[in-house]
Amino acid sequence: MSQAPTTPSGPLDAPEGPEAPEAPGATAAPGLDAEARRAVAAARRWQQRTAPRERKRRALERRNYLGADSPERLARWVERHRRWLDALDRGADPVDGDRDDVGPAGPAGPSEPAGPSEPGLRRQDVDDALVERVIGATRDLLSVEFLELGLAAARSVGRVVTRDAANGTGFLVAAGLMLTNEHVLRTPGEARSSRLELDGTDPTGGGTRPVQAFALDPDRFFLAHRTLDFALVAVTPTSTTGSPLAAYPVLPLIGEEGKVRIGEAVNVIQHPGGGPKQVAIRDNRLVDLPEGQDLDAFFHYEADTDKGSSGSPVLNDFWEVVALHHSAVPATDAQGRLVDATGRPVAAADPTGWVWVANEGIRVSRVVAAVVAADLPAAPALVRDAAVAGWRRHGDPREAMTAVRPDDQASTPTPAAAAGEGPSVEVTLRLRLDVDAPPGTVVRLASVEPVADVEPVTRVELPTPVEPVTRVAPRP
Repeated sequence: MSQAPTTPSGPLDAPEGPEAPEAPGATAAPGLDAEARRAVAAARRWQQRTAPRERKRRALERRNYLGADSPERLARWVERHRRWLDALDRGADPVDGDRDDVGPAGPAGPSEPAGPSEPGLRRQDVDDALVERVIGATRDLLSVEFLELGLAAARSVGRVVTRDAANGTGFLVAAGLMLTNEHVLRTPGEARSSRLELDGTDPTGGGTRPVQAFALDPDRFFLAHRTLDFALVAVTPTSTTGSPLAAYPVLPLIGEEGKVRIGEAVNVIQHPGGGPKQVAIRDNRLVDLPEGQDLDAFFHYEADTDKGSSGSPVLNDFWEVVALHHSAVPATDAQGRLVDATGRPVAAADPTGWVWVANEGIRVSRVVAAVVAADLPAAPALVRDAAVAGWRRHGDPREAMTAVRPDDQASTPTPAAAAGEGPSVEVTLRLRLDVDAPPGTVVRLASVEPVADVEPVTRVELPTPVEPVTRVAPRP
């Protein structure tokens, strides 16, 4: 485990965990850098899982979902998809039939790893036909909502810059908190020399927005875990140009298992190569959830990534975080030796000859469990507890829809008043006006009046034109 969180009162040791096992070949190649050692360790885990991964692949080809994943996980997966369908208010049942034939839809789970008794659906109620029906219903569901939720999620993701050099990707997971890899930000000192850059591109129009740079604040909160390769760090509430961090949505960490099944598509929002934000979608799949000692924290999937993608969120089709990307996986032969594109062994010390076959992430349920279990002093514990409470709340898809739908986002933030113009306070307000009026009544906003000594607002944006309605819910 890395140097631990700090608070204004001084350094604090994070909970210690076992060191990651040394990768094969690492000691034989003293020139191997840290990134290559991570990749070699990931290759060893990938190679260990060759036989079970191949069995799961063949099962999925036969649509034998129970042969690829456990009944307990599939039961949770079905339950979560049912809650999402209800949240989207589609009025259709994801199993294409009577709800009673598959058990009741359970409540949102807590943000700790789910226990075997949590899902309302029992493991013995799950069969391949049920999973197939849910897959079909989800395929019908993912229309405009898939793109809208994805655009909202992308605003939570930014580039981590350390000492003016791109260092990785990070994303907002709670009010004032960012998650990235421990190998991106190992210490509070590195975090103090870093910033999170948000925006830079306009996901709705293909243009650009001004980059908003937010300094990190490890003195308020910093928790790093070497074995699970995550760093959770506080972000200052205002950018260098005065824009509020609160204007950006967050991607909550949901500890409930069953958010994705083996064989399902995953999506990665990232800054590959330290460049502009990109999204890898659709042609990426979860291929294995390793089991056993020192393996069950990992998550193996196919996706296009690059240097700079470390710390990216791996998301399901509802844009919920399912893993934290941390390394690509190089190809090996049956003896576990690194090989090139022709299958010939290559030196571990020369990554230029490696061939990349997959990616490895850290399961978000394991990250949440470690954050919850961390022994922290009073001040950072309050920050952590507030974040965990939010993660539990957003574990309910109905809350998640409210939190990340584009209609609930603030518009592009306006910088606060420049120095020398007197004190100012910038407040982001989201207003909904319910009008008790007969059908057909035309509702118009006549004016915006200043209150007390507060300066009048300079711009109000409303849908144009305002149609005759009985409820007006203007965009922020």
